[in-house]
Amino acid sequence: MTERTIGKRVRLTQTEYAVLATLGHFGDAEVSGYDVKKFVDNALGYVWAPSKTHLYTVLRRLVDAGLATRRDVAQRARPNKQLYRITDRGREVVREWLDRAESEMDPDRSIFMLKFFFGGQASHE
Repeated sequence: MTERTIGKRVRLTQTEYAVLATLGHFGDAEVSGYDVKKFVDNALGYVWAPSKTHLYTVLRRLVDAGLATRRDVAQRARPNKQLYRITDRGREVVREWLDRAESEMDPDRSIFMLKFFFGGQASHE
């Protein structure tokens, strides 16, 4: 995935924005896709809950776009795992998304509630 830009702003899908904001919620910590899925299910499942396979696809796209990083960790008794972290550019994209006015297009998802939940990552203005 390459960043889709309109002017200077990046345009992602709502799921891509939400996954990126979820990575931002963890600060500078590296988290696995499993950690992201568990957090989303427990904290946001009533508003937004991507499937496990879709989540991993989105994480790959965010890494490819330079909005997140991935580090592979070898494990002995289990399959290797990948740890993800939001980049500085990813934080900027989340702030732009949170600051932008949206119109509700999907009655099954509340973009407002997603943005409200992640509002601590918005610019202070």
